[in-house]
Amino acid sequence: MPLSETTKDITLMPAGTARVALRQLAPKPYAVERVETLPALARFLAASSDGDIVWLSDGVDTGRGSEFVEALAKAIGDRPLTIVEGGTPPAHALAAAENAAAKMSVKVLRAGSSASDIGIVRALDQKSSPIGEANFSFGLQDVDTEASFDLPVELRNDIARLDIVGERSAGAVQLLDKRWRRRAIGIVSGATSDTAQPLLASTFYLTRALAPFADVRLGERGAPAVAISQFLHQKLRRRR
Repeated sequence: MPLSETTKDITLMPAGTARVALRQLAPKPYAVERVETLPALARFLAASSDGDIVWLSDGVDTGRGSEFVEALAKAIGDRPLTIVEGGTPPAHALAAAENAAAKMSVKVLRAGSSASDIGIVRALDQKSSPIGEANFSFGLQDVDTEASFDLPVELRNDIARLDIVGERSAGAVQLLDKRWRRRAIGIVSGATSDTAQPLLASTFYLTRALAPFADVRLGERGAPAVAISQFLHQKLRRRR
């Protein structure tokens, strides 16, 4: 019984018919709730007292998991239950991408934490052309890890999509827009740097304020006009 067809009653089929029905199953583009299958499961179990129950678990709780387990236990009663885990790679997901000063990083999540696990996160631009790849690995008990792209800021700003190679899931994709771009800002003060007392430099606090959000480049050496010309050539934002 597919979770997307919870109104249908569960019926026993010959093996050949069941095999054909399984091959005809296809994913649906919306979320489903396991708890909605409980009435049909309860009716089937009440009518089939001698059935063996096997649960093929993917380890993913899509919500209300504890409620489903408690109600299923009541419906099963004294019947034996076999839970089968593993056999397929654990599901992965991406979250919390960050384009920091030195690198772009993204958190990788997984369902379950019983084995070591490795993979690759791929970065693509708006035309789906590859920009770079980053490896990630999980320890035995880890449920999250990080993948990092050590690329120039100009390339990182072109990234429009991150996805886990070989993972066919919406959760394994993260789309990036202009909010994830790291700006480059040029600062021209016309004053010389005071390396002996950096706290007194005219650009110190401005640089500290902008550093978490942009790549700051100082143009304090030479004439201000020369520095501004260089920044304009590099297409930087100017701050005077």
